[in-house]
Amino acid sequence: MEEVIKCIESGKGSLNKILKNTAAEFATIKTDKSQRKPVVSVVGEIFMRDNPFCSNFLVQRLEQLGLETLISPFSEWIEYSTYRYTRDSIWKNDRKGKLKSRIQNISQHVVSRLILKDLKHTIDHDKEVSLKAMLTACNPYVHKDYDGDPPLALGTVANLVPKGISGVANILPFTCMPGTLITSVSEMFRHDHNSIPWINIAYDGQDTVTLETRLQAFAYQVREFAKNGKVSPKIKYQDFTRYAGEPVAQEMAQSEY
Repeated sequence: MEEVIKCIESGKGSLNKILKNTAAEFATIKTDKSQRKPVVSVVGEIFMRDNPFCSNFLVQRLEQLGLETLISPFSEWIEYSTYRYTRDSIWKNDRKGKLKSRIQNISQHVVSRLILKDLKHTIDHDKEVSLKAMLTACNPYVHKDYDGDPPLALGTVANLVPKGISGVANILPFTCMPGTLITSVSEMFRHDHNSIPWINIAYDGQDTVTLETRLQAFAYQVREFAKNGKVSPKIKYQDFTRYAGEPVAQEMAQSEY
């Protein structure tokens, strides 16, 4: 982390090289891979899930309970922001905005590929979810044009459940409206996916004994779900062509964002 920070601050050196060397160092750590731990997807408010102090160290606590955690990269929010820029420019018929957003989108993907080109064999690409896949799969639960975390969170887990995750942990700030929306449809999501274990955690900065008890119960449910080998049925999600009457949707469906 220190090497990455120095590289970004100084603008010198190769970030790709630093990541490649770091990956090689991690690969030398002896690990027992004979049996994979049950995987939990951690979704929700982007700052909270990426900052352990704002999530009450949720990731660490789940891992201490014998689970493997999977967190979407922060880069998904950057990509999503560009998508919204493109979409809003189309809505406003802003030709300059559409051109700028397309250039921004292309440059982001080029930079991402350059940074990660040597990490193909160190990252679990099977559980990476594209933005397009998220915005397609979220539609049964929240409209893709609802701005914010809900379409990303619901679209992510909808794509990951058939790939073998055994639980979902949704973290949200106390009284957060988008987080509450995810919470409100979580039971519907569970109903569609073999009652996969799902926990919603609204954190207000205080720790409680109740939370630890809930996490322990959730971890037990996740292990049982994984042990029983339950796999979610593949739901046929509506794609962007469902909005065939909307010119904005037609243009967005044809773009690669």
